[in-house]
Order: sequence, then structure tokens, then C-alpha cells
Amino acid sequence: MQLPTELSKFWTSGEDTPALIELSKVVDRSSGIAIPQLVKKRWGGELIYKNDQYCMKMLFINPGKQTSMHFHVQKEETLLVVSGVLTVQFITRDGTPGKAVLQPGEALTVAPGFPHQLIALNSQVILVEASTFDHATDSVRVGM
Repeated sequence: MQLPTELSKFWTSGEDTPALIELSKVVDRSSGIAIPQLVKKRWGGELIYKNDQYCMKMLFINPGKQTSMHFHVQKEETLLVVSGVLTVQFITRDGTPGKAVLQPGEALTVAPGFPHQLIALNSQVILVEASTFDHATDSVRVGM
């Protein structure tokens, strides 16, 4: 990886922590180790890494479990399957139900207002969700 010239002097092999401290002095935002928040869910759980700009989650969906059908008012997210096979049920704009099956390494982008449900059929699914800022009132459950 090639760093911009003005930053490369702060990143040297074997000095990760001092480099991050020095790098944080160069940029306006703080840098450092991110500590996740663990949230247990009826379907598994999430490790949440977030700040006031964006959110990243690692989701663990247990075999035979699923999230509720829901959509986000503002949040846009990309779901990347790390392991297992993820089934995503969704509802199109005209109300037609749909389904996508994602293998490890495959991803799905979910725009605001797109109803979706994440399902682990036969084995645990681990996925990474990268999104715009996440807040508790942004998810709306959809009755099926």
C-alpha cells in the first residue's frame, strides 16, 4: 500500500501504535483501536463499530434464525458475506416478494426504504455490514 508522501513518514514497519498516534495528529479526526459494542439478538448477535459518520457491524446469524423484515429510513448499507450462505428475502417497489442467495465473498447493497430480511437456513452466517451512520430509530419493521 502506498501512503501519500506527507503521511508515509508516520508509518514505519514494526511501529504500529506510535504510527497511529502520530497519524492522528495529522488528520482532524481521531484514529486508534476501535472497541466494538456486543449486542445480543434473538437471531444471534452483532459486534458494532461506529462513530458519528459511519457504522460497521459484524453480524452472526444462528442456523435456522432470521432478522425481522425491515427497512431503513436513512441508512444505506452493504452486506458482505464472510461465511455461510445468506438468504435475503425482500420486497420490490411494486410489492413483489423477491429472494437472493449470497455465498461467501458476495455482497448486497441495501438502499433506504428497501424492505429486507436476513436468513441463515442450515448453518451460521457471518457477515460484515458497512453503512452510513446508524441510529436506533432508523429501522422500521414490516409486518408480513
